[in-house]
Amino acid sequence: IKKNKIVNEPISIGYEVISLKNLFLIISDFKSKEELNITMLELDSTYNFSFQKKADFFSAKIGPLSNKEANKLVLTFISKGYKNYEFILE
Repeated sequence: IKKNKIVNEPISIGYEVISLKNLFLIISDFKSKEELNITMLELDSTYNFSFQKKADFFSAKIGPLSNKEANKLVLTFISKGYKNYEFILE
């Protein structure tokens, strides 16, 4: 069993000002372009998306999105079994 090490020195946390960027969600592991299109149609939304083939699967890039939209989409995709996702800022 590992014991926690107590650090007596203060921890410095920095930050960086980020200029206005767009938030995109990338969902991976679609087996085909057709599966991706059907899944996007099931969302019954007007989200802009593009797709990319990577090795043996497709991924969808959705956005730009608000934080609330992105959160809702992640939960929706997880409930459909798509658990490989990432957020990007552009």
